[in-house]
Amino acid sequence: MSLLDPASYPSKESSGTAFYCYAFAWGVNHGLLDRGKFAPAALKAWTALTSCIQPDGKLTRVQIVAGSPNAFPEDSTMPYGVGAFLLLSGSEIYRFKR
Repeated sequence: MSLLDPASYPSKESSGTAFYCYAFAWGVNHGLLDRGKFAPAALKAWTALTSCIQPDGKLTRVQIVAGSPNAFPEDSTMPYGVGAFLLLSGSEIYRFKR
C-alpha cells in the first residue's frame, strides 16, 4: 500500500499494482523500457493481480480512495481498480505476451 514504508502496510493492494503493471508493460511494448529488466516486473505484478480475483470474477484488495494508505477490507473493490486491471494492465499484458 505504501512504496515509502511497505512494512507499516503489509497487506496486498491491487489498484496501485495494476497501474505499475500497466506502466511497465506499456513501456516495454513501446520500446521505452528494457524488456529484460522490466518484463519480469510486469509479469510478477500480473501474477499478483490475478491472485486477487475471486472465483466469481471479483477483483479484491482494491484500496479505497484516501489521502494516504489506510487499512481496508480484503474484499474491497472499486471501479477504478477493475479498470486499471482489465483495461490498462490486461490490454498491455495481452500485447506483451505476443
